[in-house]
Amino acid sequence: MHKCDDALRFGSLNISNFNNEEVKRLADNLSSRCQTIVLDAPDPASLKNSIGQYLSRYHITQDIDDRLLRSVQRSAWWRRRIYRHRRIALASVRRRIGMTNLRHSYVDSYTLEEFRRIEIKKREYLEQTVLQSETGETKTLAEFHDASVSNPCIRRIELINRLNGVTRWANENGDMGFMVTLTTPSKMHRYRQRGTTLNPNFDGSDPRSVQKYLCDLWRRCRTHLDQQGIEFYGIRVVEPHADGTPHWHMFLFTPPSCALALKKTLSAFALEVDGKEPGAKKHRITFTDEDKAKGLLIAYAVKYISKNIDGQGLEEDEHGNPIDSYVERATAWARTFGIRQFQFIGEPRIGIWRDLRKLQEPLIGQPILEPIRQAARDGDYFTYLKLMGGMGHRITRPVKRLPSNLDKKTGEILTGTEVVLSSFLSCDNVLTIVRSSQWSVKQTSQFPSLLEHRSLHGVERTIPVSEAKAEALGLFSITVRSNETTNAIKKPKERPPP
Repeated sequence: MHKCDDALRFGSLNISNFNNEEVKRLADNLSSRCQTIVLDAPDPASLKNSIGQYLSRYHITQDIDDRLLRSVQRSAWWRRRIYRHRRIALASVRRRIGMTNLRHSYVDSYTLEEFRRIEIKKREYLEQTVLQSETGETKTLAEFHDASVSNPCIRRIELINRLNGVTRWANENGDMGFMVTLTTPSKMHRYRQRGTTLNPNFDGSDPRSVQKYLCDLWRRCRTHLDQQGIEFYGIRVVEPHADGTPHWHMFLFTPPSCALALKKTLSAFALEVDGKEPGAKKHRITFTDEDKAKGLLIAYAVKYISKNIDGQGLEEDEHGNPIDSYVERATAWARTFGIRQFQFIGEPRIGIWRDLRKLQEPLIGQPILEPIRQAARDGDYFTYLKLMGGMGHRITRPVKRLPSNLDKKTGEILTGTEVVLSSFLSCDNVLTIVRSSQWSVKQTSQFPSLLEHRSLHGVERTIPVSEAKAEALGLFSITVRSNETTNAIKKPKERPPP
């Protein structure tokens, strides 16, 4: 119980039963304290040191820059922090006491209901916030959301398209592929025996700390592989076990001469912690080589991508539950604990691909960037990869993406800029602006008394808004500026599927 109480504390306060007014008062006090620190600091070095020490009380370890110094003086920033901390802490405590299990897989029922309420409030806000462009055109935020990769269908198509390009690159270069399944030591699992028996050796790890363990392991492994000169690339998919413990599926490609060394290195790092416990060598990390006679590796990867986005083409999960139920619970798990489900390894930055797809007109006088732009516009990810240098960690890319607050005339980064008007691409010492129309918030309609649950990850149902007490917008939010300036939202262009 003592550990559960510690997990629910934000600083010295247990915030598990705080209502909205109490959270607001706490956020106001924290922001006021930060304002006092800023006013009393004698110099920038002392200011950063004082703010850093103050934030460490609340386990906030961000780099102290000008933007963060402005953020900590705002009550809204602290409210989002408090609500997020409470959601994660409550979900972690419920998992610790055994409420996430084979019957309630991946997340407990209370966390799932919280996720549904947040989805309701988010969708409601998107549909009722109207934006107006500088030309007078009006659209809702929901229209922008549904036309972007935030739409699960578009997200799945883009991921599969990228994976197809990576696979074609591997085949052209004669690289072999295999699937790696990486799990954690048994002490990090709340349940044992496929989620039916509590683990007496459980060390109290929550999904975020387990994911951090896996990321640290992977970072050290990559550093070692780079020092050995072993090339590899692919995609990583993160999934929850029935008790909410993360595990990884990686679909990797490497030259045949490097495959054995790559597998040995991965195995050595995976077994560093408790590598001699029963079953570790058999289950901690497994490898499945690509068998082209039975099917390409991409077919397995597509299954995991679809399974964790919208379930397209699947009927049930590994436990026999309907796929819609798995998708909703897995999405709730990932968003609650802030876990990134998909990540490509060794590819060019995807932001460049998306920016280039917005450029409809040919780039005259840019012989290097124009073919890359055309490949992106055509949705040809394989050609795009070739022109960008291919897959790999140490490749010098011909195109770079620069901060959106860059002064295109002087090259200076404008630290005071918070509104994203456009992004910049640099190629052959030439800056290209990814232009967009400027949109501003025109109006926000009043919430209706009843709202249909339109979550893309769950069943439809009608819930009174009074019951939908979501405390934040989750991973999607928009900052409404004061009269000094307005939000700028990029207008989606007509273009081929991702």
